[in-house]
Amino acid sequence: MAKRRRHGEAVDFYRPPIGGAEKAAVAVVLGRGWLTSGPETARFEEEMQSHLGVKHALATSSGTAALHLGLLAAGVGPGDEVITSPYTFVATAEAIAYCGAKPVFVDVESGGYNIDPDLIEGAITPRTRVILPVGIGGIPCRSDRIRQIARRYKLAVVEDGAHTLGGSYKNKPIGRWADATAFSFYSTKNLTTGEGGMVVTDRAAWHKKMRVLSRHGLSKATWDRYGSRSWSYDVALQGYKYNMSDLLAALGRVQLRRFARLQKRREAVARWYRECAADIAGLSFTEVPPHCRSAHHLLMVRLTDRLLIKKRDRILSELARRNIGVSVHFIPLHAMTHFRRRYGCKRGDFPRAEASFRATMSLPFYPTMTRDTVKRVVDTLRSVMDHLG
Repeated sequence: MAKRRRHGEAVDFYRPPIGGAEKAAVAVVLGRGWLTSGPETARFEEEMQSHLGVKHALATSSGTAALHLGLLAAGVGPGDEVITSPYTFVATAEAIAYCGAKPVFVDVESGGYNIDPDLIEGAITPRTRVILPVGIGGIPCRSDRIRQIARRYKLAVVEDGAHTLGGSYKNKPIGRWADATAFSFYSTKNLTTGEGGMVVTDRAAWHKKMRVLSRHGLSKATWDRYGSRSWSYDVALQGYKYNMSDLLAALGRVQLRRFARLQKRREAVARWYRECAADIAGLSFTEVPPHCRSAHHLLMVRLTDRLLIKKRDRILSELARRNIGVSVHFIPLHAMTHFRRRYGCKRGDFPRAEASFRATMSLPFYPTMTRDTVKRVVDTLRSVMDHLG
């Protein structure tokens, strides 16, 4: 308690913007008595289709499940290869491995966090089936270039959009560039249902396959069987338990109605950070490339001074000691024990990803932050950097 009084109240790394409307929507579902996938989930899917301008949407139990289903719909199986970035959360590569396929990593753009399209062709082999781009922190990938390469080599594009819901590239929303795009609604995401996700596509056959796979391969969903009082069903495929519940969908529908306002708040908070930290030497903010609109998912800052980069971990520790919630997004996958053992990866394989990781910190960032709170975070960071510099 003494530490808390000395350094002030804690600034959480993230606080989900849940209010009375979300609580009321969940209460309605509880009163209705149908809690698993049903009419609420179906409406959430329809509303997301309209929001993104896509033909099909499937709500899932997680973003990882959504990505796995997208890869299965693309026909990824044992012995195949999927090109992706090492600079991502482990779920991206896990979804590939769930299919029995191998993740093939390609380094990120110089000074950035997203896969470098100019390096993709050099990683394509006869076993490559899918390119899987990931937009880190809310910054979309160079979608047109990736799509062009995929079409040239007759590959599918399945996008990990966990960070980029609300972002766009060349005025086209993320969700409409790839053959299938997986979104996450985890508690820290721009639109949250606590857990959950959604996969969207314009391909009717892919959507049909993913929907069957998401419910144990059953030919009829639970709501279809009980709602129509028709008990009969068949198992068409070996499937998974990947469906979303109506409780989560109720949260998602309210969040989607609030989404535009929440995104504007994120943009404002990001602007406050830049204004408050403009005088801090040795610190830079992620630049939004031309033709992109950021989803503003994370507030990632990059140390530019070599001595400070070496002290990055000490800076993070001191910020945490002073009750400022911090994190790092992400430790490159090729540095992880599992990937070194299974795929023969090693440190040094992807130097740009490693350089970005060593220099990067993620600061508290959520739409209900005030300018005063942002100023406190920045003032604390300035003090720590001055002390350790």
